[in-house]
Amino acid sequence: MRPDPASLFRMSQLVDMVEHHLMNALVETERPDSIVETVVTEYIRDMKMSGKIPLVCLQEVAEELREMALEVIRKRTYGCHTLAEYRRRPTRRHP
Repeated sequence: MRPDPASLFRMSQLVDMVEHHLMNALVETERPDSIVETVVTEYIRDMKMSGKIPLVCLQEVAEELREMALEVIRKRTYGCHTLAEYRRRPTRRHP
C-alpha cells in the first residue's frame, strides 16, 4: 500500500522554506511563483535524507508538493506581482 503523498509533508517546514526563498531569491523582479521548483527540490532533498520518501511514489510526491508550495506562495504574496513588491510590504505574515 502506497502512502498518501500529502501525509508525508510537514506544512510548517514547507511554509518556512517558502518564506526563506521569497526573502532570499536573487532576482527581485521575478514573480513569486518562480521559486516553486527551488522549494520542491529542497524539500524533496530533505525528505530523501531523512528517509521519509518512498522512491516508488517520488513523482506523485513532487506533484503534490508543487501544488502545496504554489498555494502557500499565492497566499503569502497575495496582491504582489514581483518579489520586490512582496519584500516592501509592511507586514508579510498572514494569520
